[in-house]
Amino acid sequence: MIRKLVVVLLTGVMCLIGVTSVLAMTYSEAPMLRTMVAAGELPPVEERLPEKPLVVGPGTLVNEKDLDWEVGQYGGVLRSVTPDKNLDWNLRDACIEYFLFTPSSYLSPLSGGIAEDFSVSEDNMVFTLHLRKGLKWSDGTPVTTEDVRFTYQDVLLNKELTPIMPANFRAGGDPEGEPMKLEIIDTYTFKIIFNKPYARFLVHLGMENLWNGVYQSMLMPSHYLKQFHIKYTPVEKLQPHLKKYGMSKEEWWRLFQTKEIMAWEFPCNREAVGYPTLGPWLVTEYSLDRVVMERNPYYWKVDIEGNQLPYVDRYETSVVADPRNIPMKIIAGEVNLLRDLVEHEKVPLYREQEKKGGYRVDLNLVYHNAPIALFINYNYSDPTWYQVVNDYHFRQAVNMAINRQEIIDILFLGMGITSPWFPSEYNPQKAEHLLDEMGMDKRDAQGNRLAPNGESFEFFIEYYEGGPYWGRIVELLIRNLREVGIKSTMKRIGVSLWTEKVNASQLQASVDWLDDVRWPYPNQDYMPNTRIQWGRKWHQWYLTSGEEGLESPEWIKELYEIDNQFNNVQFGTERYKEVEKVFVEWMWKNIPMFPVARDVVSPVIVPPNLGNLAHSGFASATWFSAEQFFLKK
Repeated sequence: MIRKLVVVLLTGVMCLIGVTSVLAMTYSEAPMLRTMVAAGELPPVEERLPEKPLVVGPGTLVNEKDLDWEVGQYGGVLRSVTPDKNLDWNLRDACIEYFLFTPSSYLSPLSGGIAEDFSVSEDNMVFTLHLRKGLKWSDGTPVTTEDVRFTYQDVLLNKELTPIMPANFRAGGDPEGEPMKLEIIDTYTFKIIFNKPYARFLVHLGMENLWNGVYQSMLMPSHYLKQFHIKYTPVEKLQPHLKKYGMSKEEWWRLFQTKEIMAWEFPCNREAVGYPTLGPWLVTEYSLDRVVMERNPYYWKVDIEGNQLPYVDRYETSVVADPRNIPMKIIAGEVNLLRDLVEHEKVPLYREQEKKGGYRVDLNLVYHNAPIALFINYNYSDPTWYQVVNDYHFRQAVNMAINRQEIIDILFLGMGITSPWFPSEYNPQKAEHLLDEMGMDKRDAQGNRLAPNGESFEFFIEYYEGGPYWGRIVELLIRNLREVGIKSTMKRIGVSLWTEKVNASQLQASVDWLDDVRWPYPNQDYMPNTRIQWGRKWHQWYLTSGEEGLESPEWIKELYEIDNQFNNVQFGTERYKEVEKVFVEWMWKNIPMFPVARDVVSPVIVPPNLGNLAHSGFASATWFSAEQFFLKK
């Protein structure tokens, strides 16, 4: 029986008006591109845009109530700074694009992005997407379903490149589910088919799911990557590239992965120079101390007057060896756009120097996520550690020992709240009672609590400087834990080493971002295999049906079951609300992680004449839509 397809329309009246206006629209471009067209270096703008470009206006990229949108002006440079290219969220977020999207940080309504439109079967098993006809990669090559086919057949189904198909592309979002099937309909239309309902898949195509929703997960530039794929290029022709990177001919797949740039690497990877993209800017310069991006002449969005985006010509970031040098660069006028690295305590200083530095400090936006959370690795190999941290009393005690309001007051000038997903009572007396109750009532000569088995116990936090205040937060957390008798120490390490230790499950405890504002439907970073991989061995057991890893306890099995239910319900339905209620109760009861704050106001450095900057809402809504920024003249 053929089920009726439920067509999901683009946003109502805006869509109907948009189609008409696009058909009758006259397009304009930046002066620098107009010069290149006149010199014969580029085709006319009409030939570079898709037949129906995405029209950006009020409420398109940022919720209308958060931004007084206006048509912008071309020109100018945005300048950022970072202590590590991998942490430059300004550049990274500005280059992210999605198949589908909503105004940033909102769940509905989904509308067309790279895919002009889409439809879903009533049983939530068949998803049909239509690419924009005439859409082009940044080097002018047409984007077609050949790019989708290549990504699916030659990357996702290639065991050397993708040993395990991601759960996102398996039926029901289940790691053990059947992999999706791809059906190519024509040059611009394709279907994704599952053998059981997977309502959450729409979220994985949209920007609600951040990294998992980026187009690169299912749409790669096949014309570029085929030259590094052994199916299309003989190994003899790959030899010069392999030699350059010190790889053997059997390691062609490593070469391919080196050349393949995913969203979380772009533009923080040297190989991004020359890599075809669908983002608003291209990486044109990459060195140890500097990254430069310039506008993509084939970008597929225009404003309501037909002006091709982005408005800003150039995006630059400088790299400093020491984060302590960042304030000097800001005050000296070398930076005019910065977020996440702006310390709250330095806001008075920055405001005093605004005129001299040629910038403005904005305090209108809140973080899109909790600024930081404490995580415990419940699978760390030490038996004493495992016994202690997997005791529910210990998690309760740690949670009650954390003075969240003190952290918010000291580091965020009081501009934040506690997470609603977890109990946030600060009660060190109760914490001590819980520790006594679980058998940690005995102490060593220094007054540190011993484990129930009589062994020494140490809570060791290793962290990287993911934000300007992370070290300060860890210091306060250490102080809180010591106040209830838990021996606590800390060590700052580089992000590369931190990542290696996370992947090897060698951290005892750490801190990291936690996107709990997007819970529970779109963002699954509450699962054991996310953030610091706090339950890595449990997840291995789940993925391999018990053949590898460590069998998870019942409370973790419950979490997997709740997450599976979310995969099969549409957001906003009564069934969704029922599952969400169970999720809330589970989090409140089990406390697997410890966020310190929520909705913290984010100080940002911006040009004093920056247009189309949101005046309220989540900061991510602004940074994911940097193509509409402009500098007022």
